Amino acid sequence: MKKKFWIGSIVLIVLIIVGIGWYWWYNTQKIRNEVLDQLKERLEFCEIVKDDVNALNNKGEFWLICNTRPFYATYENGKVNYELNGWGFLKEQPEILNEIQKGECNFYDFSENKLTFICKNKMAKIFQFSDFKLKKIEETPSINQFSESLRSRYDFILSGERGFEMEGETFFKLTGERMEKDIILAYNFKKRYFTLPTVIEEGLTGREKAELSFQLLNVCKIDYIQEMGREVLVGLDCNLGKPVILYDLENGLSHFLIKESEFEILFPYLGKYNLFGMAGAQLKYLREEEKDNQILKYYLAKDKVIVAKSLKGSGLISEIYFKGEGI
Repeated sequence: MKKKFWIGSIVLIVLIIVGIGWYWWYNTQKIRNEVLDQLKERLEFCEIVKDDVNALNNKGEFWLICNTRPFYATYENGKVNYELNGWGFLKEQPEILNEIQKGECNFYDFSENKLTFICKNKMAKIFQFSDFKLKKIEETPSINQFSESLRSRYDFILSGERGFEMEGETFFKLTGERMEKDIILAYNFKKRYFTLPTVIEEGLTGREKAELSFQLLNVCKIDYIQEMGREVLVGLDCNLGKPVILYDLENGLSHFLIKESEFEILFPYLGKYNLFGMAGAQLKYLREEEKDNQILKYYLAKDKVIVAKSLKGSGLISEIYFKGEGI
């Protein structure tokens, strides 16, 4: 009888331990899934690198990679919270956070465990990333980073850059030379996209500048050219669709105009010219919203979220950029 009592007690204890363990595991997994789901609703597509979850208190800390960049969030009472657009882990290194914020730097790239920030003073700060700690390894003119990003697209080297403001946005105006002709394009500091290269050589007609500019792109064929003062429209025939290039010969802020109905099918071929690392990327539609008479459509491409903007009622995508990932 005594033996049966002890056996029964041991079995009960084991069952209690197993039950507690299962409860802890189940609630930990539930919290992890809730964190990922809530972040996805905010257009942050994440993988958990490490976490510290207290299933009994319904709390947790999470270190993640979201939209291909580091991200830190906390969880408490069913709600995900984060600071500094997910860069809150830098509060553990205030000297680095202060350097980035003081220099008005914006996130540019994360690859090979290196984080690159572009700053408004036309410098790039590069940090080694390890276990959510940063170590500064290089500071170089941002034109070097731009040249590297553009090298796979165009056969020319950048020679100059300067910052300027236009319609409340900061751009870097980049200059170079190809076929003995002066070329200009721009980088949008906040939205992280490049405009199309534009020939600005003096002595050429608008049509000639547009034709030479188009030769820098290895895509489609010209359908028509229409001059409009300091702007030139170049209609393209891409088999899969018929986008247009608007060449702004005065400001060098040239860009594609793409029908909304053709955008997803054309993006794998055209997206690489505007967005770094998007060559061949397929789009997955997420959602859209209306803001200031603009329609913003959100897509997932290679684990990054991009935004396609069009004027309400126009049916034409006029600006393509990355969702804001800066501090």
